[in-house]
Amino acid sequence: AARASAAERRSADAAALALDTQPRPSPLLAKVEALFREGYVIADGCIDAVQVETCLDVVEEGFKHYMHSVKQLDLQEELLASGFMEIKMRSAGRYDLQLPELSTEPFSFLLQDAPWMPLVHAALGSDATLTHFGCMLSFPGSATQPWHSDGPHMNAGGDPRFVAPVHAVNVFVPLVNLTAANGPTEYVPGSHLDFDAKVPSKTPSLKAGSALLFDYRLKHRGLGNSGTEERPLLYITYAKPFWLDVYNFDRKRYKNLPPVAKQASRAERTEKRQRTIFGGLP
Repeated sequence: AARASAAERRSADAAALALDTQPRPSPLLAKVEALFREGYVIADGCIDAVQVETCLDVVEEGFKHYMHSVKQLDLQEELLASGFMEIKMRSAGRYDLQLPELSTEPFSFLLQDAPWMPLVHAALGSDATLTHFGCMLSFPGSATQPWHSDGPHMNAGGDPRFVAPVHAVNVFVPLVNLTAANGPTEYVPGSHLDFDAKVPSKTPSLKAGSALLFDYRLKHRGLGNSGTEERPLLYITYAKPFWLDVYNFDRKRYKNLPPVAKQASRAERTEKRQRTIFGGLP
């Protein structure tokens, strides 16, 4: 009986070892499958409330500085006509901002430490590269965008039947809760495979700090902001190493906004007046 019991234990141990060495599905599998099939997938709770507020401060200060520069240099017409690398008007009331501060080490939670990176790597490969990073700021009264994709399909020698695997992914991170009023983004599932797909569109309502990843080719549009507050949305683009968007961010198409000293804050202006009045006394 003792020998039988030992044999049974050895058999059970061997079975357990064999089970442990079997390939197991990744916890990311369902999300990657949704991204490949539908063209987008949602990841909730990616950055916390403090991180959201820190990003909001950078967006607010960046927009104020860019608009101060445009006004000081009398470049309003050029901003409307074409825009600059740092700030573009994508449509009425909708600004595309480049904010270099968000690419610094204190904001690593948006970059190398971002919770969505395992999903990006699962979709694009471990050598996926960050290509673009900015904020789309939509003001109250902004209009609904036309339907569009951010980039076309990869060329396959002219064969219209060929659909390449995903080569670039956008990550949208709203810094406020997205509601029907403040202009969320509307998507057409499956249109990354067929732009003219006749399926019902979807408009996810996302919480601030969540993330929505979508195929760069997916048909979508930002809806108009009928609310009373701005709607800031970070976008982060990753791609396979061989690809770069030379249309939306072409340095030949957009020139740099000339540098202008940052406008002092109200508190800084008050402090300066007090120093002038009181002769620098504390």
